Amino acid sequence: MRIAEISMLPSGPAAPAAIRATIDALSVLSADVRADIRLLASQLATSPEVIGRARDGAVLGLRIDRRPGIVHVELEAHRTASPRDQTIAVAAGPCLLARVCARWGMVHDGATTVAWFEIDDPPVAAPSLCAVPQVPAAAATG
Repeated sequence: MRIAEISMLPSGPAAPAAIRATIDALSVLSADVRADIRLLASQLATSPEVIGRARDGAVLGLRIDRRPGIVHVELEAHRTASPRDQTIAVAAGPCLLARVCARWGMVHDGATTVAWFEIDDPPVAAPSLCAVPQVPAAAATG
């Protein structure tokens, strides 16, 4: 079931805030699920893997669907201008996806890129991205 959609959102500095506001309004999702979606969608909206180097020449679309046990999110970028540089740097987007998501992928088709990810709903317990491994006291003293 589609629970949110944005279309024709110009890329640029205002895009992540518009995406976050849409996600924050989704009271049908738990705060934990909204926080993960908010982080990932905001990151992807500025990611060179998704929008290319033509950062201000892309039009974004966001679709969020709730399915039994998961939330499926798609961020689509249509580049309306030729990228200034065809070399796409690897940034944090895919690294975050791999750490937080149950499943994710990217599809590139000419001037369009669709990045999608799925978050378990309810979330499955996972280590925090900021967790520091704890060393037992006996092992630390050697």
